[in-house]
Amino acid sequence: MEKLFCVSYSYMLYGYYYTWIRHKEKPVEAEIYSGSCFIKSKEDKLEEALTEQIQENVEHYKNKISTEGHIYLYDWSVPFIAEKRIEKIEKTELKDYTFREATISECMEELTPEEYSKMYGKILEVN
Repeated sequence: MEKLFCVSYSYMLYGYYYTWIRHKEKPVEAEIYSGSCFIKSKEDKLEEALTEQIQENVEHYKNKISTEGHIYLYDWSVPFIAEKRIEKIEKTELKDYTFREATISECMEELTPEEYSKMYGKILEVN
């Protein structure tokens, strides 16, 4: 049964930047933290939905790189110098995620009445 989940996840982004002196390609990696977001999925298919979400983010980053030439991303694993310049993205890897089922009030905010009745029917569970 498909449900609405509140998910927070982090992933590693591996890429390259070019040095300004000799334009050598240097590897860079950044841990990206998502904050919390809502995903409609089955519980056993949640990791696949997260990888799709990450791929959408990476496509957005690649489009930005193609127009501007580079992007700056904040690396949450480094305490002081958190901003990293990336000019080419190599790959991504899901590092960690936590999830919980959305509450009734969150479902009312995020879902339309048709989506809610399709997902949960007329069942109202109070834990």
